This record gives sequence, C-alpha cells and structure tokens, in this order.
Amino acid sequence: MSFRLIEILIADKWGVNMSNEKCSHCSSHDTSEILYGLPAFSMSLEKRLEAHEIVLGGCCIDEDSPVYHCHACKKDFGKLPAYDYL
Repeated sequence: MSFRLIEILIADKWGVNMSNEKCSHCSSHDTSEILYGLPAFSMSLEKRLEAHEIVLGGCCIDEDSPVYHCHACKKDFGKLPAYDYL
C-alpha cells in the first residue's frame, strides 16, 4: 500500500483534506488531489467529491499522469513518483 493511499484513507475516515497544493500554473490553492482507479463509492467519497477535495482521474495511470487538479484555472499538474504507478 502506497503512502499516498494511506493518506487518502486517513482523510476519508477523519475528514481531513490533505491536498490544497499550490497550482504550478496560476498559484491558486483551490486544488484537489486526483484519485485514480475504481473507488468504492461511499457517502464520504461523495462528500469529498462535492467539496472538491478530490477529483476522479480514471482507471488508467502512467508516468505522465498528473497528481493535482486546479479548480481556478482548470489545469492538472504535478507528477507521480515512479514507484506509485507500477
């Protein structure tokens, strides 16, 4: 289990937003982490999606997949470490 997945599980259980990275395009902090894979939908996941804490990124992930989405400029940014997508 990757460290990032553990952070997401912690955020899901206790409602802690661990994202809000600064956008590399517009410097906004109105950002969400992109969650890849097929998540098990729950009320807490729906709540986090509505609050823009996370954004679904789809099932396919590779070395060019972004990590964050900016809601201000609508661009994705960040790069996954090589070990997270294997």
